[in-house]
This record gives sequence, structure tokens and C-alpha cells, in this order.
Amino acid sequence: MNKPLEDIMVQYSYCDIIMFNSYDHAAFIDFKFISGLNLVISKELCIGMADILSKAAAIVPSRIYINFFEVSGVHAWRFINGTPVCSVKKL
Repeated sequence: MNKPLEDIMVQYSYCDIIMFNSYDHAAFIDFKFISGLNLVISKELCIGMADILSKAAAIVPSRIYINFFEVSGVHAWRFINGTPVCSVKKL
């Protein structure tokens, strides 16, 4: 997606998941992005996340569920060196 590392955040939460009447390891992922995602990139992300989760947490790909959400960057702000900066250029 050509995003700088400073623009990437990850949140991890543990909970019990019942999937297909089983408590085996599973993952439910919400992937939110402002721009830069297409079908090819989302497929690559799915493959990459499945590979990482299978190695790190013994989760088989059939127990991984991923949602992709495009969100508006119109009101997106972040802090750079202590200063709030809007991520969208003003027209």
C-alpha cells in the first residue's frame, strides 16, 4: 500500500472465539484504511496475514475472517512532533 510505518497501527485483543462449533484458535480481523487498497493488494494482505497467523498463533487459514473497511480521510488527524496535522490537503 506504500504507507509509511508511521501511518500504520495494530491493535490486538484476546477473546474466546467459537467458530464452526469449535474453540480452536481463530482470528477475526477488521482492516481499516483511508486509501491505497485494491483487490490485488487485499488478496496479498490476506495471504500475508494468514501466513503470519499460522506461524505465530497456529491458526489455520479457514479460521481467519478478515473485513476490509475504507474510511474517509476528510477528518483524519494525527500528531507529528506534538502538532496536530490533518491528513488531507485543504483545497
